[in-house]
Amino acid sequence: MIRNMVKGQMDFENGYKYTGDWFNDMLNGEGVFIWTNSDQYEGQVKDEQRHGKGSYYFANGDKYTGD
Repeated sequence: MIRNMVKGQMDFENGYKYTGDWFNDMLNGEGVFIWTNSDQYEGQVKDEQRHGKGSYYFANGDKYTGD
């Protein structure tokens, strides 16, 4: 069954957080992951994984942008 895309947030038991798009009850679209060490990913997500273009911000101030 195909469902519409919605936006939402999930707080995982391990402290990780995801805010962004959901499609077919999975993380899909554009979103932001935040890890407990303050690393952060902003970008495309497919089937609950970072996928495609995005930026990864490391807690130490470094940044990677790309695929």
